[in-house]
Amino acid sequence: MNRGVTPEETNELMDITADMQLYRMTRVYDLTKLTEAVEIEKIHFALKIHKGNRTRAAEMLGLKRTCLLAKMRKYNIA
Repeated sequence: MNRGVTPEETNELMDITADMQLYRMTRVYDLTKLTEAVEIEKIHFALKIHKGNRTRAAEMLGLKRTCLLAKMRKYNIA
């Protein structure tokens, strides 16, 4: 059962994204590196929210589970 994302989780995600954009845009000029940094942060956030449940984290991120697992391997996320 997919409980969806609560308003609090959505607000937290938006705050994290806004903070990352302000902080990283001043330091990172390579769009690829910035994209990777955002993906890593969002994957960690989704896994934290769903207590490590990869299927639910993938759903939250709008990814197929296999795509999330591939990204986790790419970025060495356990």
